[in-house]
Amino acid sequence: MNYGENLVCPACGTSLSSIKNTLKTGCPECYASFDSYIRDILRDFGVNSTYTGQLPKKLPRFRNVLTDRILIQNKLQESLKNEDYEKAAFYRDYLKAIEKSPVQGNDEAR
Repeated sequence: MNYGENLVCPACGTSLSSIKNTLKTGCPECYASFDSYIRDILRDFGVNSTYTGQLPKKLPRFRNVLTDRILIQNKLQESLKNEDYEKAAFYRDYLKAIEKSPVQGNDEAR
């Protein structure tokens, strides 16, 4: 069975070959990137149900916060590099707000 071993996760760079050999993913995005391949691997082990991870309902929200944080950190670094301290302060404050926001989704569970 060909598992597309040259494919890599766009988020963390883990290769599908590595997942196949170690049976470990590099990040939550690996599940989305390699969904059909992971299902085939699980089927080979006799697991027929779909694995949704520990936080299936919260993953999209977590992914958005993580993506936003990386984007804002990059903008902060660029602002500092260009000595645009007003923008840098804005991005710094925005990052602090992201860090304080609840990613756990406790409000969704109730």
